[in-house]
Amino acid sequence: MNKQRILIADDDISVIEMLRMNLEKDYDVDAAYDGEEALAKIMNQGINRPDLIILDVIMPKVNGFDVAKRIKGNEVYKNIPIIMLTVKDQPLDKVIGLFDCGVNHYLTKPVNINDLMILVLKILPKKNE
Repeated sequence: MNKQRILIADDDISVIEMLRMNLEKDYDVDAAYDGEEALAKIMNQGINRPDLIILDVIMPKVNGFDVAKRIKGNEVYKNIPIIMLTVKDQPLDKVIGLFDCGVNHYLTKPVNINDLMILVLKILPKKNE
């Protein structure tokens, strides 16, 4: 059975590698290092689009808020769940992410990896092998 796909979009390679190390046993993990690359990987994958996106806000080229708005504003991709994972921890940032951009969950860095893994498992239950 094919693994469910997760796209991690973050310009911090150490964050991507930490998440990949924790997720790749159960999921097919891909990475994008800026917002433009994230959008390209989401919108050019056809049936192989991600089942979940873990998205940073502060990234080069296109920020995470704009990436989320474009995904959630697109009929084809709007149902892909997004976890925003960012250092932006002000209440207004959370309001923008959750309400203006439509992300499903908003977590701040540094993240408790166990909390993130539980959230991912809740969104993408493991398929029977």
